[in-house]
Amino acid sequence: MEKKIFGIAIVLFLLTGCVRNADVEQVDQKKIDSTEESAVTEEETVTEETVVLEETTTEEKTEATNIAFDIDPLVFDEFTVEMNYVELYQKDGKEYADVSFTWLNQAGDGAKKFMSQSLVSLYQNHTDLDETTGAWDIKNSNSSSLYYDNAENGELNIFLTYELENKEDNLRILFMPINELDEEAQQIDFNIK
Repeated sequence: MEKKIFGIAIVLFLLTGCVRNADVEQVDQKKIDSTEESAVTEEETVTEETVVLEETTTEEKTEATNIAFDIDPLVFDEFTVEMNYVELYQKDGKEYADVSFTWLNQAGDGAKKFMSQSLVSLYQNHTDLDETTGAWDIKNSNSSSLYYDNAENGELNIFLTYELENKEDNLRILFMPINELDEEAQQIDFNIK
């Protein structure tokens, strides 16, 4: 008799475990299905937003022109600057210039940020133009190439955007070192006509 009771107890135990396991599997499957639906919805939303942003950007930025130049690198004691490009374009009825250059950290004492090595200004008609992306703002230190660490002897690209006064007058970019060596500022003139 004890064997029968023990056998029945084992069967009931196994059946209860199977039922509980099936319930858990159903709950887990519902969670998985819900998560998959949520992921698909988020994925679709991101894709739709990306497409809209790309279309808007393409429509807003028109008439891009690269300025041709053949310029030697600007060599300072603690860094060197080599121009990559200057691109002019119109966006929302205003004129802009995208400026890109590469800087070499040759300070000799570890990683540096460009913003701690030099100031940069773009002039048109003796007017210091506004950098429009907020690249110099500390709030943008995680997204601005001016704040990125550049290893000793490393090279890093810098990207800046300026609003122009017009699309006829020439541009001058000025690099002003920030160090104790009293170095002179150096400039590059760009003919945009």
